[in-house]
Amino acid sequence: MGNRKYEEEILKEYKKINLDCNQDDLYISVNNLFYINTRASINQVIQYSKENRSYKYEHPDAYKGIINPPCMVKSVILLYLSLVIDNYPLKYDDEADKFLIYMNPRLIRTFNDIVFYKSQEKTMEEWLRQNMLNYQINTEKFF
Repeated sequence: MGNRKYEEEILKEYKKINLDCNQDDLYISVNNLFYINTRASINQVIQYSKENRSYKYEHPDAYKGIINPPCMVKSVILLYLSLVIDNYPLKYDDEADKFLIYMNPRLIRTFNDIVFYKSQEKTMEEWLRQNMLNYQINTEKFF
């Protein structure tokens, strides 16, 4: 970005927001922070992963009996970080999942309920704690 003053102002605003993982504000906010692409902006996203609240998902076809599990901000953010941290420990079930998550981050909401990805949460959290100062930022991804 090049101008630390503007980055600090933007980060100050993003520290105040409440993110509902069923709403576009999560994706817009995280993408904006990833676009800044500095350690400070990515660390702000990592701070969101400490959010343990869940949000009820109102499926448009709920009247037909379709019910989705609640959305956990923490789970969504832990998967989302795989898009911008090169040496992140997330394992993919197959290459198709990796491609889908990379090409359409909004699908992360769907993937975060899959047992294969949920089972990696503790590993990702521990890795983040140990690597807060030395993770590698993906500078090739544009948001």
